[in-house]
Amino acid sequence: MLKTLAFAMLLLVMTVPVSAGFKEGWTAYERGDYWAAFREFKPLAEQGHANAQSYLGFMYYAHGQGVPNNYAEAVKWWRKAALQGNPIAQYNLGLMYGAGLGVSKDYDEAFRWYRRAALQGDAKAQYELGVMWANGHGVPKDYGVAIWWYRKAAQHGNAKAQYNLGALYGAGLGINKDVRMAFKWYSLAVANQNSRASKALDRLITKMSAAEIARAKKLLKAAQTKRPGKATAETLPAE
Repeated sequence: MLKTLAFAMLLLVMTVPVSAGFKEGWTAYERGDYWAAFREFKPLAEQGHANAQSYLGFMYYAHGQGVPNNYAEAVKWWRKAALQGNPIAQYNLGLMYGAGLGVSKDYDEAFRWYRRAALQGDAKAQYELGVMWANGHGVPKDYGVAIWWYRKAAQHGNAKAQYNLGALYGAGLGINKDVRMAFKWYSLAVANQNSRASKALDRLITKMSAAEIARAKKLLKAAQTKRPGKATAETLPAE
């Protein structure tokens, strides 16, 4: 979970405008001077700076990053950022509710925050929604809706979602069984360094004919050139 949050923080810096104070905080954070980063982020966060709030949440979540580990404080700052529409904070808040860290475990709240982030195009949140629908966590179990969200995440390059789509197509769960589509999604996951997909793809190939493999490779080639779209209210599945 820490690795996932660390990657989320990198995306935060890459995708938002940098303001005075925040830049200094981020520079200090990157060189490992967490106390200096905290001194820059804290006043900005108290003034309502959503990205500084999101960073503070991560520092309180992680161990040894300028402040003592405190999940409740992490949730507090992520909530402030999430309420301002910060998708990374929304996703992180979903993780905390899903795991019961700093708050009571609550799948309804996890779903709520994942969904908000997912609607802004956050692939990790889209994947987590797929997991919730596939397992019936906080929502009725529905492979069809799970596939919809997995596909959104997979189209944005999420390897776990790509693997899960391959598995569902291969088993015919929530969708007609299609080994060509399973081949496509497993292959995309392999390209994104998913080791489980590599083993699954090897097993699948032994059960496919040469003609099926050739058609599957055509599907894969088309998928590699397709651009993903955002999940909008008009395109959402019935939930």
